[in-house]
Amino acid sequence: MAQPMRVCDREAIVNKIKREWEQTSLNKFNQAFEGSENESWLDDKMKELKTTASKMQELEKDFDDVKERIINHCKHINDTLSDGGTSLQFDYPYSYNTKCSYGLRTSMDYKMLNEIESELTLATIGGDFDVQQLIKDLTDKFVK
Repeated sequence: MAQPMRVCDREAIVNKIKREWEQTSLNKFNQAFEGSENESWLDDKMKELKTTASKMQELEKDFDDVKERIINHCKHINDTLSDGGTSLQFDYPYSYNTKCSYGLRTSMDYKMLNEIESELTLATIGGDFDVQQLIKDLTDKFVK
């Protein structure tokens, strides 16, 4: 009676058959593909793709250069014109297909806001005040 086959022997036989099948399949495909119109077409398209990729890299570099110039110019404008409350903000894109824009942004810093609140608290402690006059006085003090 024959001995059962060892697992490692089975794996060796399966791997040999698998390699033979892969080689046969590869040879058949290569015979049909190499030198065919399909190979020529793919080679042409690969060259076209490489050319397009090169152009895109160049355009991306130009895009980044223009974006950086805009950022620097907005910073210069803000350094020149801004009093700390209103500034020009460039919403720069991360890539060429992202919307870009610029606009004015206004925000009061917390220090000034706290000062206004403190002045308002002190002015209203006694309970005897004219609201309109209080608004005018605080506006005159903080809005310059």
